[in-house]
Amino acid sequence: MDVTLNIHQSPIISPPVVEARKAARYYVMGDVTVMALRGVDIKVEKGEMVSVMGPSGSGKSTLMNLMGCLDTPSSGAVLLDGTDISELDERALARVRNEKIGFIFQQFNLLARSSVLDNVATPLLYAGVPAKIRKERATHVLERVGLADRMKHLPRELSGGQKQRVAVARALVNEPSLLLADEPTGALDQETGHQILDLFEELHDAGNTLVLVTHDPDIGAFTPRSIHLLDGMVKE
Repeated sequence: MDVTLNIHQSPIISPPVVEARKAARYYVMGDVTVMALRGVDIKVEKGEMVSVMGPSGSGKSTLMNLMGCLDTPSSGAVLLDGTDISELDERALARVRNEKIGFIFQQFNLLARSSVLDNVATPLLYAGVPAKIRKERATHVLERVGLADRMKHLPRELSGGQKQRVAVARALVNEPSLLLADEPTGALDQETGHQILDLFEELHDAGNTLVLVTHDPDIGAFTPRSIHLLDGMVKE
């Protein structure tokens, strides 16, 4: 006798890549308490490209620091891949930053005396990856961002756009869960900035999760979704 078993399994739902739940951050300066974030709720799902926008003092940088595990909330929670970062000690936070988050900074933050290849491989060095694998992976991501012919150059030999592409490659080399870009076109001319945004679109199309922190309305218009902050709160 044939017996057919119908097993209905619920799909496995992954947690958001990063989520803030009533996340607040305040700083005590003498007798004054400065509220940088006032109970923010946000979610960024896997594969999304989102801009976080707002004027100076709106809480953008504070939120970026929380999402990047550079800081922890005063109250509420921030979760990365479902893990509450407040429950991690400094060593665990450092490991998470290196393995799960790729940072892209406005001023590139490249090592002036190291080659492009070595700059990109630096996160792998901190992660204890063997030299041969470091070189292979760094070469691969440099090819991906169109800099295969600049691997032996020093940062001073590159244009601003090329430096930012090196920064993007460095952010990608550990295959992070989240790419965090802080004013990624702020130090670039308009044409070069558009080229970097085109690169971000390619990364988004390839399934990468990106959060672009900016005050530039052009970036806000470019991303499929924007989160607007004002006075430490999400503006509806």
